[in-house]
Amino acid sequence: MQAYYTYSNTNSTGTHKVKSTPKGTLGYVKLKKFTFFFTLFLICFSFGAVIQAYGESTTETNKKANNNNLELSFNQVSSNVNPRRVLVDSGDTLWSIAEAHAPKDKNIRSYISDLRKMNHLVGSLLQEGQILVLP
Repeated sequence: MQAYYTYSNTNSTGTHKVKSTPKGTLGYVKLKKFTFFFTLFLICFSFGAVIQAYGESTTETNKKANNNNLELSFNQVSSNVNPRRVLVDSGDTLWSIAEAHAPKDKNIRSYISDLRKMNHLVGSLLQEGQILVLP
């Protein structure tokens, strides 16, 4: 590595060498790289935290709504002799359940809306093992 020196007059008898670090030196490059990667890390961490917080709040909201209101759903439809229920398997969606169980003359989207209302679903997220009451 080559050192750069700047000369300045300190007194009338001679000159004084002062070491300086121009922009092209190794220390400056390392500082720029560190700053760049640290900023990139902070941005990635922030996005991850936001995504995790949003995902947990949606999942927790659905779990709470399903757990708290599932008993109400069964009580509300207990006047029916035999309410139809579906156990959610891995990979099931509201659309696939509606296609399999909706009457032929009913629109799939309105059946999904009825299904969500009857089971007090906040979003479209289903959990494996969840029991849905069919309208």
